[in-house]
Amino acid sequence: SKKKKNTNGRDWTSVRQSGPRKPRSRTAWWRSIRIRFQTVAIGLAGVSGLAFLVLAVSYFTSNPLDVNLAGPSGKLEKLEFQSNGSLEHAWLEEVLDLPSDTQLMDLDLLELKQRILNVGQVQHAELQRRHPDTLRVTVTEHLPVLKIYIADTQVGKKCLLVSERGVVFEGVGHPVGMVAELPILFGGRLLKGPEGFRPIQVVDKIKPLMDMAQKHYPHLLRGWDRIRFDVAQGGKDVEGLIRVRSGRVQEVIFSTEMDYLAQLERLDYVLNYSNREGWMPLALIDLPGRKSATVRLSNEVQTRPGANPSSQTLLF
Repeated sequence: SKKKKNTNGRDWTSVRQSGPRKPRSRTAWWRSIRIRFQTVAIGLAGVSGLAFLVLAVSYFTSNPLDVNLAGPSGKLEKLEFQSNGSLEHAWLEEVLDLPSDTQLMDLDLLELKQRILNVGQVQHAELQRRHPDTLRVTVTEHLPVLKIYIADTQVGKKCLLVSERGVVFEGVGHPVGMVAELPILFGGRLLKGPEGFRPIQVVDKIKPLMDMAQKHYPHLLRGWDRIRFDVAQGGKDVEGLIRVRSGRVQEVIFSTEMDYLAQLERLDYVLNYSNREGWMPLALIDLPGRKSATVRLSNEVQTRPGANPSSQTLLF
C-alpha cells in the first residue's frame, strides 16, 4: 500500500528554525566571556611578538654585535699560509710580527690584512680565524712576466718585477734563475704615485704577443732578452712596433697591426733556415712586411771567410 502524502503542511520540514539563543544561565554566560577574552589575549600576544621581532631585527641590523658562535678560543698557536706564488711562511711571520702571547680573538684582522697588502707583490689577501687557536691567511700574488732596472741611491742598480697587468713591485722569494730568464722591458714610462709605482701601460700591448708565443712557440719566447714598444709615427697609442732582442737576433720587429701568429710562424722559419745556413747571429729580422720578412746579416757573419758582403740584406 502507498504511503499517503501529508497535504496539510504539518510535516517536520515546515517547522520554523530560529537562530541560536543566548545562554540563559550565569555559568554559560561566564564561559562565553572567558572564551572571547582568551581569543583577544592570544591575538594581542601574537601582534606584540611580531612587533618585537621586527624591532629587534631592525636594531641589531643597525648595531651589529661581535658574537663568538664558535666557542671559546685561546692563545694563537698556528699560522696557516697559502699562496699562488713565491711567498713563504717565514715571510708571513715577519710581516705580521705577532707577539708570542697573542690571543686569537684579540687579532685585528683588518689591520693585519693591510700590513700584507702594503707589500706590492700581494694582489689580494684573506684572513680567517679558525677556533680555537689558528689564523688562516690566503694570498694571491702578482706573477712577474717582465723586469726593469732603475737607479737606486742606496743599492745603485735595482731590479723590479712587472706583472702581466703592468704592476711594478720588488720581488720577494723568486728564484734567481727564474728572474734571470725574464725579458727586460724598455720603452715604458715608470711613474711614482702616492702608494708606490703606477702600472706601466705599454705592458697591455706587449702581453698579447707574449701569450701567443708562449702558446705556440715557447722556445722562441725563452730566448727573448729585451722587449720594447714604440708607438707608430702618426698612429694611435694601440698601434706601434714591438722590438725584441734575443741571443740569436739583435733585433726582431713585430707589428701590433698584423696577426701575431703569422709573424711568429715567419720568424720561426727564418731562424731555422738561417741556422742551417750558418748565418747566426742575425742583425735584424723585420717581420711586418706584406709578403716577406727583411733579414740583415750581422757584421760577424759578413766578415767570415767566404761570406758575400753584397748579400747582407735578404728577403724571406
